[in-house]
Amino acid sequence: MKFRRRFLGALFAGVLVITACSGGPFLVSRADGEPAPQLLRPVTNQPAPLASCGGHPFAPEALDAPPTDQVGPEFDALRAVFAAHAGEFEGTPEQEPWKLVDKQDDQLLFVADSGSGLLYVFLRRQGDIWKFANMGDCQLHAALGDGAGAARWWLDPRRPFPTADSVVLEILVLEQACASGNYATGRILPPAVVYEAEAITVTIGVRGVGGTCQGNPDTPAVLTLNEPLGDRELLDGFFIPPAPALPPAP
Repeated sequence: MKFRRRFLGALFAGVLVITACSGGPFLVSRADGEPAPQLLRPVTNQPAPLASCGGHPFAPEALDAPPTDQVGPEFDALRAVFAAHAGEFEGTPEQEPWKLVDKQDDQLLFVADSGSGLLYVFLRRQGDIWKFANMGDCQLHAALGDGAGAARWWLDPRRPFPTADSVVLEILVLEQACASGNYATGRILPPAVVYEAEAITVTIGVRGVGGTCQGNPDTPAVLTLNEPLGDRELLDGFFIPPAPALPPAP
């Protein structure tokens, strides 16, 4: 998805930059009942996010490690769990090419590529024995830590489309954690932005507040880039690897 189309939004973007930088009251609600957009400025030297499977974080480069022969006490524990729970799991997970992606004193996280998607198994230590904790499909996404959850984002379709000269993106941010259906305004953290020749990757975090899980509304925001968009694709760093910044499917 290349951003080549030009709109009158270029003039709007220029005014927005000037007004936002001057602290003027330009950022007003885009719709009735919706909060005014939160102004976002990217941070530099941000550490790379961790990956998450089933809510369990790990270093994403562990997935790129070469296959192992699956020997050692950790894999013995994994096989023992499969044997103890034979028939409780779909398919034959004991035959999958498991990788140990995170090892701590009291927990082990294994991930495997089943060919139709990633799977994970999480074990916890109880005394001297590793016990099954949970497993499931691995919906791989970024993990930020420090009370922040990675959020999805995309261009607000109600606003003018950015041009090659644009340094301002009018976006919507969707908090993934339960928040009792509240907007994330005021809790969206400074995004991490990576500028490359073919793409700009934006990773957005939201400071969690907890609550019920009836779904969250899309929160309006305005992101000011450090350089013009140019002819580059916009990628959402919520995904690993980053994927085009598009709204969720209906």
